[in-house]
Amino acid sequence: MRRHVLHPRQYGKEAWPSFAPSLGSPTEIRASEFAQMDLDHDGRLSFSEFEGHHRSLVDRAFAAFDRDADNRLSRQEFMAPKE
Repeated sequence: MRRHVLHPRQYGKEAWPSFAPSLGSPTEIRASEFAQMDLDHDGRLSFSEFEGHHRSLVDRAFAAFDRDADNRLSRQEFMAPKE
């Protein structure tokens, strides 16, 4: 399944998905994301905090392709990710 991420700065407010108000404004969403990544609560993101957060996203994306869970992607797996 392909997802399209819209950003109001790029496409204008009218493009922001209708569910977005329930999530908060883009600024509130980013602030929440920052707070989740700032593990030591010092108000700054270290490289390891930033990397750790994004590493989990990469891991989930890789798992979506790795149908046989062998931690390697064949061309076939890469061309047809799990939905």
